[in-house]
Amino acid sequence: LWHLNAIAAGEPVVARWDPLPYSPIHYDDINAQLEPLLDAASVPATIVNWCGDVPVTVQEWSAYFGELLGTEARVVTEVVPGASVGSVGDHTKRAALTGPCRVDWRDGFRDMAALHVPDRVKAG
Repeated sequence: LWHLNAIAAGEPVVARWDPLPYSPIHYDDINAQLEPLLDAASVPATIVNWCGDVPVTVQEWSAYFGELLGTEARVVTEVVPGASVGSVGDHTKRAALTGPCRVDWRDGFRDMAALHVPDRVKAG
């Protein structure tokens, strides 16, 4: 949301690495996966990475937000020594328990943009 707001305001998105990948997951997928994950709970603990299926970089989603808003997203890299260079989780075990995510990251990010800046999101 910070990145969407920055792009909507014409401000640059600041990333601490290039590329800066993450594993975003939509709240609809979190809601759908909760019950299967609770069913898999055990002692000793069943441990999974609760993350989306598709790694996406800050640079990719910023460009997508720019497309949705009809503007060019500017991403500025400011390397932060010692900081993480993203967070991509291995979703294999979670997917075996819950099945794949149902909401593509682009659809989730479009939903977020439509909610927060509805007057700016291009149709399509």
